[in-house]
Amino acid sequence: MLKKVKDIVQDSENKAIIQRHTYEDLMIVYDELAILDSALRGLWGITLTTDDEKVKSDNYKWLIEMGVGKARQNVDMTSQGEKITAGIFVDDTNI
Repeated sequence: MLKKVKDIVQDSENKAIIQRHTYEDLMIVYDELAILDSALRGLWGITLTTDDEKVKSDNYKWLIEMGVGKARQNVDMTSQGEKITAGIFVDDTNI
């Protein structure tokens, strides 16, 4: 029980430390340690050398999404706002 309480207190302290820092603080650390550069190079190296197609495709997808953003699917390009219903069309001219 005592260990559990210690873990809860430590988690709470860790969260407080993380919440005290801003995005700008994080970017200063990243720039100073070149973390983003080394992380991206490492991820790219894994992508090029792995035989696991799922890891490779997930890495490519993540890299592309970070570069150009996620694709949106909520754009209506065909119906111009009209409701489209699916149906079965039967050619009854030959009946």
